[in-house]
Amino acid sequence: MKKFSFPLDRVLVWRRLELEREQAALQRLLADRNALAAKETAMRAQRSDAERLISANRYVDAETVATLPDWQSYMKKAIAAAASAVVVAEQKAAAQQARFFEAKRRVGLLERLREKRLDGWEAELGREEEDFAAEAFLARSVGLRRRVNGVGDLDSRVGDVVRREAGL
Repeated sequence: MKKFSFPLDRVLVWRRLELEREQAALQRLLADRNALAAKETAMRAQRSDAERLISANRYVDAETVATLPDWQSYMKKAIAAAASAVVVAEQKAAAQQARFFEAKRRVGLLERLREKRLDGWEAELGREEEDFAAEAFLARSVGLRRRVNGVGDLDSRVGDVVRREAGL
């Protein structure tokens, strides 16, 4: 019997590579999203700490009081921009996750098809081995019966005839 070959093996290899690329892209986007979220959290903590420090201090100089509204406005805009960047990163990650799952589905489909074909091939191989074993058993049992019945194989009968004629 021929050795097993799956005609779509090259496609399967390509789909697995595609899956790995999609997974790497998803991991990059998730890392970017996490970095942006950490930056936003750090900015919120920085603003909160600064406001707490200013409110706890009884003596605040005039310059700090004058720049406080500008700083608060700047921090509010920076935090809003960071939050917006996190939302965009989450959207990109969600889209990439959909591409990743689609690639995973395609690989799974080809792998299941390959397994199904391999199972069929193994079943056919088993049937051929059984047929061969049955034929070998029959050939052996027929050969044994011939020898028991005195028929023997052709070489032994020819040898007997040659010995008789030679007078041995």
